[in-house]
Amino acid sequence: MQVPKDFLRLLEAVLPQAETETYLSALDKASPTSLRINTNKYTSLGHLNIDQPVPWCASGFYLQERPKFYKDPFWHGGAYYVQEAGSMFLEVFYQQFLKDKETIKILDACAAPGGKTTHALDYFSGRNFLLFANEFERLRADILRENLNRWGSANTVVTSNKISDYAKYCKDFFDLIILDVPCSGEGMFRKEPQALTHWSMKNVQQCCERSLDLLANAWESLTEDGFLIYSTCTHNALENEAVLEKFAAQHEICFLALQDVPEAVKIYQQGEVIGYRFFPHHTASEGFFVSFLQKKEKTNAKTLKKQNSLLKEYKNALPFALYAEQKAFAHSNGGIFALTDKHIQAISPFIEHLYVLQLGIPLGELKGNDFVVHPASALAQEKYIQINLPKNELALADSLRYLQGDNHIATQGQKGYQIICYQGLNLGWVKHIDNRCNNLYPKPWRIKNIG
Repeated sequence: MQVPKDFLRLLEAVLPQAETETYLSALDKASPTSLRINTNKYTSLGHLNIDQPVPWCASGFYLQERPKFYKDPFWHGGAYYVQEAGSMFLEVFYQQFLKDKETIKILDACAAPGGKTTHALDYFSGRNFLLFANEFERLRADILRENLNRWGSANTVVTSNKISDYAKYCKDFFDLIILDVPCSGEGMFRKEPQALTHWSMKNVQQCCERSLDLLANAWESLTEDGFLIYSTCTHNALENEAVLEKFAAQHEICFLALQDVPEAVKIYQQGEVIGYRFFPHHTASEGFFVSFLQKKEKTNAKTLKKQNSLLKEYKNALPFALYAEQKAFAHSNGGIFALTDKHIQAISPFIEHLYVLQLGIPLGELKGNDFVVHPASALAQEKYIQINLPKNELALADSLRYLQGDNHIATQGQKGYQIICYQGLNLGWVKHIDNRCNNLYPKPWRIKNIG
């Protein structure tokens, strides 16, 4: 692979020159494929030809080859998430610094498409957690929301805001912030060739400036002694150590060192900054950098008054039962969702100040006197929602027809809402009306071309 000379010059600062050829050769090889199992929806995934586990993630696995995931109902049902193995390394930090933390508020500040968000949801499952997943770019935010709906976890808020909005309204609120900043994408040259086309020194500098701004704003929302994870999918020190050094010169920060790091993961220390790099010729992953920071300064938090004008508890009957302290709430826009009382209280001071795309588990909406189910309610993890309506188990071919939007699906004769399943995994809703069946699988999610 031909790469820019300026890129090679920056690479020499973080990689021994003797390894350059080996590194470049790795870029000409096929990218490894890895995924994380949804431990709250786990079913047998032997059909995917799982190869070996990802060393730093208990639920992560490599595949022997990359299948066409859109042909797999398990993917559509949120049984697993296809994620780059390097970014699963955050679990090592969780294990060493947050293993015993029972109550935690998390912000994934640049969350789309949702890999790190779903990983955090899985790791902190069973604890008293509240997670905000934010993505400023609206199209990417819609993808994020779709992926979180498939994952089926509760206690989440999806927003599409600038991080400066969080700095203004959510000061000193989060215990953990995940900040995977937009970068020059050097670590994705192999997987996404357009990243190589767009690379330039000018872009690198712009990324550095943007990263500093994102860091400064995210920092305002972090509690004293809270943790911030800074990551990029790029190699150069300008976007990584240099950004962190410049930021640290103005703040009280402790950079955290991990124990028992796999030898293939390269540890770098520049001044106080400690970072961890993944190179494609050392690890079965794309390029990745991550550093773990702890805030050692107070934020002058301004307490906002609690406001509940948008949210009211919904006490009418629902076509399913809620568990794990989940309650139904109605939003002023007509949407009905599931969240706990304590989380409603936590978010109420600033919920009107953020551009909220989704709260908790969407259950449905009222249209006149009728309750219309939301697609996400079918995909919710069963520990949160128990659906006591007819379920229709389909074979693979029929499941794929359902996922394409086909209305000719064999269902039970009972009128009303019914669930479509594949090997016990919920895929979505249908509504049986007289002699026909309406496929309620969302049009944007449907398989466009089965190929």
